[in-house]
Amino acid sequence: MSAEAILQRMRRAMLLIIIGICVGTFLELVLTEHTGEPAQFIPFVLSVLGALTAGAVWFRPQRRTIRWLRIVMFLTIAGSLFGLIEHFKHNLEYELEIDATLQFADAILPALMGANPALAPGILFLGGVLGILATWQHPALKAEQ
Repeated sequence: MSAEAILQRMRRAMLLIIIGICVGTFLELVLTEHTGEPAQFIPFVLSVLGALTAGAVWFRPQRRTIRWLRIVMFLTIAGSLFGLIEHFKHNLEYELEIDATLQFADAILPALMGANPALAPGILFLGGVLGILATWQHPALKAEQ
């Protein structure tokens, strides 16, 4: 098998993983009723857009679909970082509310272990990185210049 064929299989595998991450994240958000405030709908939107654009690249790996996937993946990374900050911030506020004498440095670990899973939004970050890697130096980007 040629190196190009192997690379194409790897790209397609990464696209499937992205779709799996997005669908799994969407389902988890539904099951955990992640709908308390407007900002909680961001990962729903990013998951749907991520799955749709990864699917578009799977079926039509053209310059336009690849660029859209990249845009969505950068937005997904940004949204994931926002989610990480929000989860940590809410946990930290809760810890400081429970014990007003707690110093910031002493509240960090409990905030990471709080009710809002502090690292859960990171899965979309990984999906975003995979999307960018899957399109890195994609031949469709060079062919249509």
